[in-house]
Amino acid sequence: MIEDTTEEVAPEADPVETNDAPPPPENSETGASPAPPSVDPPDGNPAQAASARSARVARTDLPHVMGRIFDTPLLIAAPKIDAILTGIGPRLGMLSGVHIGAALSDEEAARLRASPPGNLALLPGADDNDGDDGVPYCVTADGIALIAAEGTLVYKAGWLDAMSGMTAYSDVVAAVQRAAADPAVKATLLMVGSWGGECNGAFDAADAIYAARAAKPIYGVAADNATSAGYALLSAAQRIFVSRTSMTGSVGVVCLHVDQSAADKAEGLRYTYVYSGSNKVDANPHAPLTEDARAWLQADCDRLRGIFAVIVARNRGLSADAVLATQARIMTCDEAIAANFADQMGTPLDALAALRATISPKPVAFATAVPVTAAEAAAAATHAVAAISAGNVIDLESVRALAQGDAVALHVEIVELCRLAEVPDLASDFIRTGASLAHVREALQARRVQASAARPVSGHILPEAGDGTSSQTAQAGWEAAIRAARGGKLKGE
Repeated sequence: MIEDTTEEVAPEADPVETNDAPPPPENSETGASPAPPSVDPPDGNPAQAASARSARVARTDLPHVMGRIFDTPLLIAAPKIDAILTGIGPRLGMLSGVHIGAALSDEEAARLRASPPGNLALLPGADDNDGDDGVPYCVTADGIALIAAEGTLVYKAGWLDAMSGMTAYSDVVAAVQRAAADPAVKATLLMVGSWGGECNGAFDAADAIYAARAAKPIYGVAADNATSAGYALLSAAQRIFVSRTSMTGSVGVVCLHVDQSAADKAEGLRYTYVYSGSNKVDANPHAPLTEDARAWLQADCDRLRGIFAVIVARNRGLSADAVLATQARIMTCDEAIAANFADQMGTPLDALAALRATISPKPVAFATAVPVTAAEAAAAATHAVAAISAGNVIDLESVRALAQGDAVALHVEIVELCRLAEVPDLASDFIRTGASLAHVREALQARRVQASAARPVSGHILPEAGDGTSSQTAQAGWEAAIRAARGGKLKGE
């Protein structure tokens, strides 16, 4: 056990941390080391304790924060950078936030800085993406996964970053891809509430969302703002909804450099770099930005903006030139729809209803088909072959009409033959089976022969049959009977 030799700090003294303070004693029951008494005053003053903890965290995290904000390309709306720097500027030694140009009025910029990320609580459970079951999204009763991407978007984030309002691209991609493979999910609603974030990881995430929509429908909604990196993700959805107050677009890149050399001089500090390679310490904050370093940063921003424009153009069916022509403007609802950056006005509930309609079973209407007999089909095929041989374009309607006309004539002929043979009931069987006229004649003739053999020979002679001594007179008698049945005419007369 290490003895605690730290002197007690008076309540009115400011808490001070030193690098050479001995380690605190270990708790005999839990084994945990309590906070050093030099940080949390013994009088238990909550305000002093909170201030000391904030100062300690600030000294620990500021280099990390600065490395993710300065001298690195960002996909974030310009007013949001202003808001961030206004908040952390004093902690970085800046008297006020660094203001950068934005295509917005002062009033609009102030509203943007004051507004929080989109409120995704409009949908039940939409803000509960880390359930006890380990599934990174909620699923509605009818199988729609609700995935939220809100706050500052970063390449990767720990649990503390997530609690601070950051969302990692990898988390969004993992949720989208899992929903695409989840048999319980029929579609996905991606709700984006972000002004943007880091460039690293944004384009890969947009590509992953675009690829996932090939498996299942993915709709997107700005809840309530989706700009820059936020729009990169939103644009990958098949259909995009924006509310009346939504802001989208800002397809551009920004890189911020702070020259603190004057502040260093005022503090009596002078930084000396020992390096190899003429560009090794370009854009360091302790020296003015050189023209070569500025040109390199500008070229990198232009390159990344070009990639951004190509991705949005693919996602939205636009040309890259059309996307670049927006000049990274932040768009209102009407402007986004007019530029085809969004499809329609609507809230998250509207987007959910529209997506639900796409996955709901729809009644199938079956048209009443006209039955086609074998004879009709044969006649149509004959006509089609003739037309193809002649090099003509086939008119299907005329083919069908022709087939139906030939079929009517054939049916009339079959009925007439069966009536003459005194077996009218057989006509329906012949027509149903698609029998040809030759087959009907043969069948009726065979039936007549069988009937003749089964009954005694009648001595009745037709009056026009003559004396019955020649085949010619017999044929004449048969034709006379047919003529009488047809009203005095034979077929072809």
